[in-house]
Amino acid sequence: MNWGCNMKETKVTIRDVATAAGVSIATISRVLNNHPEVKFATAKQVRQVMQNINYQIVPNHIRRGHRRFSRRPDSYRKMQIALITQVAPPLLEAPIYSRIIRSVEQELTLQYYSLLLRNLPMNAPKESIPGKIDGAILFYVGHIQPAAMRLLRQIPCVKILGTPQPYDCFDHVTYDDEKIGVIAAQYLARRGHRKVVCYGKHAGRVDAFLKTVRNAGIECLHIAEDGVDETHERQYPDLPRLHCFLENICKERVRPTAFFATADIVIAGFQRLLPKFNLVPQKDVELIGVNNDAVLLDNLEPRPATIDIHVEEIGRTALQLLFQRQKEPHRLPELIRLEPELVENNQRRAL
Repeated sequence: MNWGCNMKETKVTIRDVATAAGVSIATISRVLNNHPEVKFATAKQVRQVMQNINYQIVPNHIRRGHRRFSRRPDSYRKMQIALITQVAPPLLEAPIYSRIIRSVEQELTLQYYSLLLRNLPMNAPKESIPGKIDGAILFYVGHIQPAAMRLLRQIPCVKILGTPQPYDCFDHVTYDDEKIGVIAAQYLARRGHRKVVCYGKHAGRVDAFLKTVRNAGIECLHIAEDGVDETHERQYPDLPRLHCFLENICKERVRPTAFFATADIVIAGFQRLLPKFNLVPQKDVELIGVNNDAVLLDNLEPRPATIDIHVEEIGRTALQLLFQRQKEPHRLPELIRLEPELVENNQRRAL
């Protein structure tokens, strides 16, 4: 005689998910099929409920109301990924942008994929989104028509760089912007500086720098300017503006002994101009920038300190997420922030 309790495990249904989430069964179905009309906040809530009550997602081909189909093999893939951006084409030649594009292209080549670079106009219509792609890397894409956004939501997409947005509907790989300011401030404090300059407008890193130096009792002058000249459709140090700033600084009774600029291109401009004011870079005025742009810094003597945001690794990580999204289209969007790193004398340092 079998004295076992042969109880059948209760199966969680789509109706149970709808009840727990407080939405209709139709909404649950649209979430399961990654329908672009579903608000991201709703989709996130529904998927969280599915996880909480252990709902097992059933493949489309055996779900009631869906026609049976067989998944196309990987050999049917178009083997093409688009890098979609709204950065002006000439500016893509800036060191930091060209580095990340090159890293994406190199990684795709290893996977036997091709890279399609597409520059979108502002408020781009859906016809601007390239066809015959297996996914897209979104590189500073902010203003496109809703129809184009819905089209992007139907394919695997990953955003790179930029500031994360709440309730974003895409995976996102970027860097910890505030940590940049903290690293720079701690570096200058450790070097014994008591009066410094913060030059730039990147809010996250600037605010963190100002807070950290002031907590350390360091006097700081903040210049909320880019210091970059883009009038010739290229990025150059804005030498006339930087020259004017140095003229005013040299008139002060107690001059700053260190400059933190939010981009290496500005630091390169300062290093070029300081000798005109009888100031020796890294001796009379210490410099620290951001991006670790070898093209700008390797020819400077001495080489200024900089903070590496690991743009090549951002590109590689974004592609890993993209390929993962191809396999798991219903997975919740993921945000990855890489840790910036101090580079001093072309050597990586830990503070």
